[in-house]
Amino acid sequence: MKIKKCFKCRIDKPITEYYRHKQMLDGYLGKCKECTKKDTKDNPKTISKNENSYDRTEKGVIRVIYKTQKSNSKARGMDLPSYTKEELKDWLYDNGYKEIYDNYVKSNFDKWMKPSVDRKDDYKSYSLDNIQLGTWKDNQLHQNNDILNGLNKSGAICKPVLQFDINGNLLAEYVSFSSAYRINGFSMERSLKSGKPDRKTNSIWKYK
Repeated sequence: MKIKKCFKCRIDKPITEYYRHKQMLDGYLGKCKECTKKDTKDNPKTISKNENSYDRTEKGVIRVIYKTQKSNSKARGMDLPSYTKEELKDWLYDNGYKEIYDNYVKSNFDKWMKPSVDRKDDYKSYSLDNIQLGTWKDNQLHQNNDILNGLNKSGAICKPVLQFDINGNLLAEYVSFSSAYRINGFSMERSLKSGKPDRKTNSIWKYK
């Protein structure tokens, strides 16, 4: 029987001790069933009730990337991506998508390790010569750098957002509302307008 080492507990176990996953090279997850169950039990919030498990697959992530690009383009009043989903898929694999996705899986689907496509120039729409592949973390660092250096739309219009506890102690500073929203997973717009604590973390939010 085939033996495989779990990347989490580092123990060699029979292949039957791993869940099947058709997107993996050998057809099985890199983490054993025991570790998977433990992580799910210890971190019940890591998998959203509304999250479609397909969106975490190799093909699903590409679907979400393209869908998000189209949605964001419409919201910004910009042209839709100049490429099709299939053309984006080919571009992704030509630019290291497989390696980034495999690392995302190995990280137990850490959102900061998720593949992400960012525009090089925010003033231009999505095109194959105006996009770059990285992780969510890379995307965030790119935005932070733009803001610090006054580049692109991020640097031109973003205002830093401050998070305080109810006693007025500074808890964190975010480079923009979008950054705070993305990192915390909820909108603090009501608190920013009213000056009252939010319902999620009981924090008070202010623009710097």
